[in-house]
Amino acid sequence: MIANYLSEFSILGLVLFLLSTFIIVGQAFLFIAYKIAFKFHKEERFAPTAMSALNGLFSLIIAFVTIAVWEDHGNISNMIGKEANCIYNIYRTLDAYPPNVRESGKEKLGLYVTEVVEKEWPLMKTGKPDHEAIKRLKSFHDSIIFFKPTDNGEIVGHQEVLKLMSEYRELRRNRVMSTKPLIGYSVWVLLSISSLLYSLILCLLNMPSYRSHAIYIGFYSALLSVPFTLLILENNPFNGPDAIGSEPFKTLLDYYWKLP
Repeated sequence: MIANYLSEFSILGLVLFLLSTFIIVGQAFLFIAYKIAFKFHKEERFAPTAMSALNGLFSLIIAFVTIAVWEDHGNISNMIGKEANCIYNIYRTLDAYPPNVRESGKEKLGLYVTEVVEKEWPLMKTGKPDHEAIKRLKSFHDSIIFFKPTDNGEIVGHQEVLKLMSEYRELRRNRVMSTKPLIGYSVWVLLSISSLLYSLILCLLNMPSYRSHAIYIGFYSALLSVPFTLLILENNPFNGPDAIGSEPFKTLLDYYWKLP
């Protein structure tokens, strides 16, 4: 539910919202900590120099998860480019077929790509399958698979299209399977708990004054909001302000499909 709410923000809006939220929460933690920790002597609080190992461990965990999600998001984007390129290769290889098969195949393939752009892509935000797109792809496949070549040129072209279709089905399956969030609920819970605990420890540091401590926590909170912003932006590849669009498929329809 929270993820759906945050997906409605623009990138700038999400950055500002998380930045202000993290800073406010950090300052609230610091205020509560000072209300409780004033009972302890300064020498009983954590020394900043003793936090180096914990700093490294926490930074490593956040960096590892963030980079993994960022790379996965980029890989999915590249995969969609390969999928569109595979469709174009199929489209051009249809020129090896007789005119009636070629024109029918191109028309059916065009209807499939149109279905992907106009209807399947919006459905991918919700993770629901587009059965009509599957039917249109099957219709194209059936018109090709039962064709019987009559000469060497048609045989070579037919084998190439069948090979490309096999590759395309794999690329399409990977795209459809990528509609789920890259990190699950349990990872979000663990990251949130570890961040809150680490923030609490920082609030119990032995600092010269409350003002300097507040500035320190403010900078930490602002920096912590950065990886969380990236995680929210990249976690769901097809939803949110940084969602992967259908531009490679639109380019096929708007430009390559019109080439002679």
